[in-house]
Amino acid sequence: MRTFNFPLERVLEMRRELEKEKARVLSEARAAERGAVEVRDALVLQRDNGRESLSDVHRDGGAVGHLQNLEYVLGCVDHQIRQADEVCKTAEQGVTESLTEFRAAFVDRKSLDQLRDRRKSAWKTQADRTEQKAMDEVATTRHVRAGSNSTSQEPNG
Repeated sequence: MRTFNFPLERVLEMRRELEKEKARVLSEARAAERGAVEVRDALVLQRDNGRESLSDVHRDGGAVGHLQNLEYVLGCVDHQIRQADEVCKTAEQGVTESLTEFRAAFVDRKSLDQLRDRRKSAWKTQADRTEQKAMDEVATTRHVRAGSNSTSQEPNG
C-alpha cells in the first residue's frame, strides 16, 4: 500500500513555522509589557514613599528648602510615571497586535491541519476499500478454484 501524500505539506510546515515565530514574538511582547509594568510600579512605590517622607518632614517642621527639594523630586518622579504609563500603553498595544497575529497564524495552521486530516481520512477509507476489494477477489478466486477442484475429483460413473 502506498503512503499518504498531502500536496500542501510544505505550506503546512511553513504555517507551523510562522505560528512558532508569532508565538515567540508574542512571548517577547508580553515580557516587555511585564518589564514596563514593573518599572512603573517601582516608580509609583518610590513616589508613595517620597510623599510619606514629604508628609513626615512637613509634620516635623522641616526646613523649607528640604520640603521644596522633596516636592521637586516628587514632581520628577510623577513625570517619570507618566512616561512609564506611555511605555506600558505602547507595550500593551504590542501585546494586542502580537496576539492578533498569533491567533491568525494559529487559525491558518489549524485549518490546514484539519484539511490534511480530512484528506488522510478519505485516503485511508479509499485504501481500505481497495484492500478489501483485493481480498474479496482473492477469496472469490479461491472459492471458484476449490469448487472446480471438487467437481473434477468426483468419480465418473
